Amino acid sequence: MSVIKFKIREDLYNSAPHPVTSKKNIPAWYKDMGQYINKTNKCPLDNGKHNLTMKSCIPIRDVLVSGYTLLLPADLLIEITDEGLQVQWRDTTENFVGSHSIEQIKGSPLEKMTSSNSILKINNPWRIYTKAGYSCHFTTPAYHDLPFEILPGIVDTDGIHEVNFPIIWKSDNKQVLMKKGLPMVQIYPFKRESWKSEVIVEPEIAEIKKQKNFNSYIGHWYRDFVHKKKSYK
Repeated sequence: MSVIKFKIREDLYNSAPHPVTSKKNIPAWYKDMGQYINKTNKCPLDNGKHNLTMKSCIPIRDVLVSGYTLLLPADLLIEITDEGLQVQWRDTTENFVGSHSIEQIKGSPLEKMTSSNSILKINNPWRIYTKAGYSCHFTTPAYHDLPFEILPGIVDTDGIHEVNFPIIWKSDNKQVLMKKGLPMVQIYPFKRESWKSEVIVEPEIAEIKKQKNFNSYIGHWYRDFVHKKKSYK
């Protein structure tokens, strides 16, 4: 089993929420959603039409529950003013936010996404360690309704352990209070490997057989025949 380690200064150990497995931070809307569109007919098909909601989609579930989630270390008040974003941390003497100049994203699609004249950066209090040959993909927590978006990136955490997170501020609200413990960053550790791509024509008969097999098992073919369990503790 591979291990990911999160280290923090002793004086912050008891105040900053600890990283958790992502399955502990599934959005409430997803938990509340049923698997069937027609709730009185719990069958994958209803009058010939698909009767499954997105909750039955295993790839969506996998991205929600995989990896680890870093949580906002303290209450954070964001205000939009004529001077730009104003940041105020509450109940902490630490400053967990830095910034980048908006000039750094000029000419990119990110420039149109932000409602601010600067790029905020979350100064992550946790140092992240993986063993040799392993990296981490950092991104916005999947399917969470958040007022910001993490600029996704991959870091070789077997060599560098201080990882901070530039964010695009998306909300147009003049004032937003984000509470301590809010899902902040989702982490997918992975082993680095060399890859080679191949482009191959698949015989039509093979594709027909595959599709017949798929259609013969209504609704949960991927779940029952393809999906492999992932484990994060």
